[in-house]
Amino acid sequence: MINSIQSKNLREFGRRLTAYREASGMNRLCLANLADVSQAHIWRLENGFRGCSRDLAIIISSRLNLNIEQINELLLLAGHHPIRKKGDSQRIRFLDTNIEKFSFVEKSI
Repeated sequence: MINSIQSKNLREFGRRLTAYREASGMNRLCLANLADVSQAHIWRLENGFRGCSRDLAIIISSRLNLNIEQINELLLLAGHHPIRKKGDSQRIRFLDTNIEKFSFVEKSI
């Protein structure tokens, strides 16, 4: 069960994600396609109805061309550790170059 602090963080994560997406000029469908998730999944993230895995937060951040401070902000709001180590930067590059090998697509209802 999600407590009130987690719920508040999910809503703030969603607000920040929406702001970053809109600032980049993307609509939800474009971001969803770039991140290999459904448009509905992006909507749920932006509206605080879904948590976000660390890998997906990094992939979305990469697709939005966010800087390290913005990436860490989203990671912390999503309940994950920030990027601090050289290995994390290598993981971002790995995920970014191998996204087609991962399947984050949400099943339709």
